[in-house]
Amino acid sequence: MAIRSRVSARIAPLISVIACATVLVVLLPPELMARPRVDFTMTVRNDIPLPGEVLACPPESVVDRMFETILSDSWGIDYASLDESERRIYRERFWMVNDPTPTTHENELYDEYMLRLTYALANFCPHDALDWDERGDIALRFGVPPSRSLFMGDVLPYIEPPAEFWVYPRIGMSVRFIDPALKGWYQVGTDLKYLTDGRGPGASQVTGPIEYGWGKLEAEGYRVIQDVPTAYEYQQPAEPLLLLYEVVTAAGLDGATDVAINWQVPMSQLSFSEAEDGGLRASIVKRIRILSADNDVLNSQVRQQTIHCECREALESGLLITDEWRVDMRPGEYTIAISVEDSLSGRRGIGRSSVHVQDYTASRLLMSDIQLATEVGSGDRFLRMGRMVVPKPVHAFLASGELVIYFELYGLSEDKDGGSRFTVTTQVEGREYRAQKSWLQRLLGIQKKAVSSEVVAVGDAPRTQYWYSILLTNMKTDIYDLLIVVKDVNSKQEVSRIVSFTVVEE
Repeated sequence: MAIRSRVSARIAPLISVIACATVLVVLLPPELMARPRVDFTMTVRNDIPLPGEVLACPPESVVDRMFETILSDSWGIDYASLDESERRIYRERFWMVNDPTPTTHENELYDEYMLRLTYALANFCPHDALDWDERGDIALRFGVPPSRSLFMGDVLPYIEPPAEFWVYPRIGMSVRFIDPALKGWYQVGTDLKYLTDGRGPGASQVTGPIEYGWGKLEAEGYRVIQDVPTAYEYQQPAEPLLLLYEVVTAAGLDGATDVAINWQVPMSQLSFSEAEDGGLRASIVKRIRILSADNDVLNSQVRQQTIHCECREALESGLLITDEWRVDMRPGEYTIAISVEDSLSGRRGIGRSSVHVQDYTASRLLMSDIQLATEVGSGDRFLRMGRMVVPKPVHAFLASGELVIYFELYGLSEDKDGGSRFTVTTQVEGREYRAQKSWLQRLLGIQKKAVSSEVVAVGDAPRTQYWYSILLTNMKTDIYDLLIVVKDVNSKQEVSRIVSFTVVEE
């Protein structure tokens, strides 16, 4: 009996606790038995409770952790291997290379991530002002969701702890966070058996979706967040303006290279207003920025242009506004950014190209880039060696039209008459036809459905211009590669260039 009495004395308190909990659960009204849920909209706060210097210049450790969060796996490994100074250079180049509007002083990518970082520091740091939980990681990678739901947890919190449920409608996913230790530190997950006590970042041990509680949105969310981080997608303030452009190089003066950035925009996409002197008028702002291989800004210019139109019917004619930007550059590797903005509507076309600027000073036969043009003649615009060459950056031509080809030659040998003689071989081959070659034709180098011609031409020495046209009649819709090979008759030197164009039916 004594032994039984001691056992009863030990069990009695436990039985009392269980009984009280049972009575409490039975007496609670049904509406409190369910998990309370609070829906609220996530908005960026203006009254961030952090020191101003932290927001203006976050500590190196904070920026480091942000980069580890937003970089993909391969980039993250590269970043982690750098020292402190190299990381700083890496970040500067990262913002520059990924700037969605490279021709302006604003960097929307940097501004967006700093906004996300500010929000994470202000809202998801339960223990330390500069140490965010996994909600902050997701907010940095995917942005702040339009809204989120907060579940307060069940009566017995360790059975179902407090949770947050974020929905990203545009991505088509949702993410669930739980607070297993009831300390305000949230981790990605749905069930306690996959989680630690939630004492700090990186403590989550979610291994995969469990058998219940995961809908399609949540399963997609789990898949996406395990993948590489999502890059910030820049949303232009207005519908993008169609911008067609190309970069063409030729020999310049004093050892520099003449770089022409030719561009076109459809007149129908611009906004016109009534002009005081009659007709219609539109205004566009053109910007260009040239970056070195180290992403240093070498040249930045802004110009404004006014366009006149006689009547509104002309806007639907399919006309393209054609213009160019000429810059002298030294040989090397560059990034050229260009933008054209409609002043009335705010629509903007943006382009960026990595460009190899060739050296045309060598003492041998050289050839400029091939310029596909609509016209070669006389005029005061689009001048190439004193002659007007109207570019067509779209590189698309009607099957019933013709293709005008222009290029320049340098280093030609002088013959006895003071001029030069050279052969021009032209070969045009459709990519669709090339794909249909048999293995034997590829082995023997036999051209299938390729158009080839060769002519002997004369020109000045040592520099000359050359242009001719090709009729596109009966050519099928396809992308064609145009190869031009030039051979100096006197020196026997050869040079070649290739360019692509598209033939479309009317």
